[in-house]
Amino acid sequence: MKNLFAIALFIIQPVIAQDILESFDLDGANRFTGKTIYRFEVESEDISERSLIVNKIKGDISVQGSIGREIVIIEKMKIKSLSQRKAEKLFEEHKSKVSRPSKADQFIIVGTDSKSSKINYSYKIEVPSHFNLNLYTSSGDLNCDKITGEIKCQTSGGDLELAGLSGRLEAKTSGGEITLEDSQGSLNVSTSGGDVEIRNSEGVVVGRTSGGDIEGENITGDLNVRTSGGEIE
Repeated sequence: MKNLFAIALFIIQPVIAQDILESFDLDGANRFTGKTIYRFEVESEDISERSLIVNKIKGDISVQGSIGREIVIIEKMKIKSLSQRKAEKLFEEHKSKVSRPSKADQFIIVGTDSKSSKINYSYKIEVPSHFNLNLYTSSGDLNCDKITGEIKCQTSGGDLELAGLSGRLEAKTSGGEITLEDSQGSLNVSTSGGDVEIRNSEGVVVGRTSGGDIEGENITGDLNVRTSGGEIE
């Protein structure tokens, strides 16, 4: 079975990514960690053709801009199970789908429909510093750092940490706090149930919260902030 699986990976590898690495380890009593690493090489110099779409994810997402042309996607799955065999089966059956349409610099990560409480996901992603992002997670934190482009990020149940961004930003959380710093451009952040902190940023800056405080420091440009149930400092 392992040989057949290795052959299958070899066949699909050129379509999905240039390099796929997997590991599966015991991480304490009845706890296992499975990790899949995907590597891609970006072809286009045109930022309008570069995009990362992440959808239907459950878990934390961290996206870091870097020098170079490589995209690295690391999906980590922490699995609770009394049996290693069952844990390995969950790992194989519930990995996210990672794809790249033929001859394009659009990269797509789609989470599974698994409702298992035994699996905890997290994603660490590295992209070239000039890139467009469209990120969504239903139950985790979002972190974006050192990226220029059109950035859309949303979480239904976590915090947003945004730093070193440039371009157009739309960021929303339904139940967490937002920190935005060292950024510039058209910056729009909103939360339904947490505080908003904006520091060392410039441009058209909009901050909204329905149930928290807003704190700003060293902001230049057009600032528009509003809270329905807190203070503005």
